[in-house]
Amino acid sequence: MKKLYLVILIVLGIFLSSCSGESEGPVGINFESYINYDFEKATFNNTPEYDIIHGLHNYQLEFELLYSNAKSHDLLEKDLSETEINAFNALFTKLEGLNTHDEALFILSSSDFKTLLEGKGVEVTAFDIFTFNAIKNVFDTLNGQVRGVTKVTYLEKLLDLEIDSEDIEGLSLLQELISEIQHYQGYTEFRNLTFDEFLEYVDQQLNYVPSEVNIIKLEEAYIIIDLIE
Repeated sequence: MKKLYLVILIVLGIFLSSCSGESEGPVGINFESYINYDFEKATFNNTPEYDIIHGLHNYQLEFELLYSNAKSHDLLEKDLSETEINAFNALFTKLEGLNTHDEALFILSSSDFKTLLEGKGVEVTAFDIFTFNAIKNVFDTLNGQVRGVTKVTYLEKLLDLEIDSEDIEGLSLLQELISEIQHYQGYTEFRNLTFDEFLEYVDQQLNYVPSEVNIIKLEEAYIIIDLIE
């Protein structure tokens, strides 16, 4: 019995030690990972502030990504008509600029949605409400079925650019540095810094000076991320 008790203590000690070790490292955000569509907020980009793509949103372009993904996997019984797509885009355009990307708009009732938008000075028509509910119906169909997209695909779509392998290396390194700083020092809005200031900040916080090759890759990544408004 004593031997069994001793074995249990040893195993428990190893388990607690491993858990402690896992909590010491920086929170892992991988730039090359997939991001999933948040149907309540109508965005793929439901990311923490220290994710380098945080803050990038566009209702219409993100829905286009979602719809393309759904069509490629035959997740809808029938394609949306041109009239439906135009109506969806018109409502998405109306929502842009209202600073609602962090709000779970698409779990609201029709009346709550109307009240919210009118409170922001936006006129809401009966057709807007009809369209809002049509979008929610599409979301109900796709929720839990549609696959995520890579951050590369997301950036290329929303920023209208092409990202090559060297860009990916630079963006991955940039994310790694931001994650480490966030974990050990707390988050700082790095987009307020020039690239030279950022390198100096990284050196101060992490005692890390990138190689010349990595500086070039980081600068290209910085240019891409700087496009996020």
